[in-house]
Amino acid sequence: MPGIIQSAQSSPIKDPTLNKLAQSVEGKVSAALRPQLMATIVSGMQVMFSQQTAGMLKQRLSTANPDQTVPQGIAQLMAVVYKESGRKMDIRIAAPAAIVLMCHALDFGEQTGITQPMNAQQFAQLAQDTAMAVLKVFGIGQPQIDAAVQRGQGAQNGNA
Repeated sequence: MPGIIQSAQSSPIKDPTLNKLAQSVEGKVSAALRPQLMATIVSGMQVMFSQQTAGMLKQRLSTANPDQTVPQGIAQLMAVVYKESGRKMDIRIAAPAAIVLMCHALDFGEQTGITQPMNAQQFAQLAQDTAMAVLKVFGIGQPQIDAAVQRGQGAQNGNA
């Protein structure tokens, strides 16, 4: 596992805004889940940048509307990684891993000239859309999110 984690760290994101976003997301994942997060990111990058599938990444990035195709593509990628893990991947890391993978994909698009650089607000919206697309792929919809938020607020109010 250490080799996998090191290889994920050896391909830094060149766009400073995307790099900051990815580091921020990784930093919010608990230490206990971080090794699995890194392994999931590496697995996702292996799929995303393999010779067999790199054309799909380029196609999604080069569409007229990558802000719709990228979140959906990353969500599908997470479903593949989950399936390939034997359904053992902890679902709690799906959205953070997806956002980091989105950052790598967008950085690749910028570095290769497929996409134009975006601003922080555009990246934030894409990150939110990607997280929501991933949740949807795993069967977590707005009703479940709302219920979880209400439970959290109830627990907070009860402890206040």
